[in-house]
Amino acid sequence: MRRVYAYMIMMISFAACQKQVDTPDIHAPWGGYITFSTGIETKTPINVNMRGKGSGVLAYSYDSNWATARPVSTPDLFYNQTVECDNNGICTYDSDPSSDGTQVKEWNLAKTYSFFAYYPTNADNSGISISGSSATDMPKVTYTYPFGTPDANGNVDITVPGNDALVDLMTAAATDQTGKGSGIVGFNFEHRLFCFEVLANNYNDNTTIDISNLKLKLTGLAYDSMTVPMMASDSRTPVTRTSTGLPASVTYTISDALTKATIPSFKNGGISYSLSKNCSSTQDGYIMLIPQDTAISGEFTWDDMPTGSGVMTTFTTNLDFQAGKKYSIIINFAGDAITIAIIEAGTWASNEVNIEFD
Repeated sequence: MRRVYAYMIMMISFAACQKQVDTPDIHAPWGGYITFSTGIETKTPINVNMRGKGSGVLAYSYDSNWATARPVSTPDLFYNQTVECDNNGICTYDSDPSSDGTQVKEWNLAKTYSFFAYYPTNADNSGISISGSSATDMPKVTYTYPFGTPDANGNVDITVPGNDALVDLMTAAATDQTGKGSGIVGFNFEHRLFCFEVLANNYNDNTTIDISNLKLKLTGLAYDSMTVPMMASDSRTPVTRTSTGLPASVTYTISDALTKATIPSFKNGGISYSLSKNCSSTQDGYIMLIPQDTAISGEFTWDDMPTGSGVMTTFTTNLDFQAGKKYSIIINFAGDAITIAIIEAGTWASNEVNIEFD
């Protein structure tokens, strides 16, 4: 399996490789090839929680500008074009897989273009769909969260680390582009889900705390499916969120019984100790969810504390969990008291994430 990792501050650039070119209209003023390169440093392969063969790209051509043309424009240049990358971060596509050799497009210098992308492609994830090839206006992507089938009690169990089904839905847009300059189109991907990190604060001066088999059970989730414009800032296309059959509860296994976390004492740095993986480029196993705006109740359970196994603590939050944000659930230990705090931990920046191409 081939894997390539690229920071998603991502300027996916369009540059040329050794390709065949689709035969253009000989009367059009044609520019250079539209092909793909990350144009950025790749990373040493690591185990990352977001896997896919590449991004899906839609592109529109018109004579005016996107604001004017969008009501009647369809993706006539690219529709759901998969872009893949090699181990050097060079990205390629084939606009006509049925032909002999790899086909690419050229800029028509008499036209203006808008490009939209989403990750991962719906070819890699059955929970993702996009607007049709004949649909006009802003393209949209629909994502349905992979909760699976509930048990007899209405609960779904999800193991977080290494779960390929938990994808990081991202979109990007570059409007009103031409080939008259460098011919390079830059995409800056944005997260459309939000991310949970689980931390611990040990305020005990001289006591370490052992935790294993850590589980987080959530109830009260309102949405498991959403449709978003591929341009996150587009105010003309509303985000819609629905429930297609939510489980009564979902239990996330953050660590198993064989994985023990030892939280240092306060004197030895036991503050903001990570119990889950964090929302960053080098971690695998954080929790991503569709944005929620209703009260959510939670229940933590774990084993192996000095006081015995089967510890449980609960919480309720009314936070408005927003797309592209990081949130920290903090378990505080102070003597025999255990409390929970949930805070917004800032914007989930694009450069905190890896993209992996299998």
